[in-house]
Amino acid sequence: MINSPTHVCIKAEDGLVYYVPVRNSHREQNPARDKWLLAAIAKGLQHLVVLNLPNHPPAETIAITAKAWLMVLLNQNIDWNAEQDNSRIETAFLKLMEHPKWPAPIDFLNVLPPRTPPLALSAPRETPERREQRRQGNLVGIRAVLDTMKILPKKEQ
Repeated sequence: MINSPTHVCIKAEDGLVYYVPVRNSHREQNPARDKWLLAAIAKGLQHLVVLNLPNHPPAETIAITAKAWLMVLLNQNIDWNAEQDNSRIETAFLKLMEHPKWPAPIDFLNVLPPRTPPLALSAPRETPERREQRRQGNLVGIRAVLDTMKILPKKEQ
């Protein structure tokens, strides 16, 4: 494996060379993330190999192909997360299976669906006590304004 500040080259045992540009050369290592993401990529690539698409790599190089794809995906500005992204990755590979030729990682990123946004919390319901407090506060404020404008008659004491 040959590394440089701008590119990473991986030379496979059978002589194939994978040349991957690096966007963030000091990417944070996360073995747990890398392991599940590599497994998800390898599974998707195995399904693609079975289809025998034009320009596909040999089946015996899928492991190194998955590692090259992993490097590309980790260099994207995506915080990969198993809970949020596993189904997205499966969906993207299903879409790639409809392509007429072997895809590149950019094709994968183009068909990767967006994350499902988290459920929004509804506004808290106002209690009757709080509503009455707010109403009383508003009345006090209105009376103060009207008193300064000398519109209301003075209270008898």
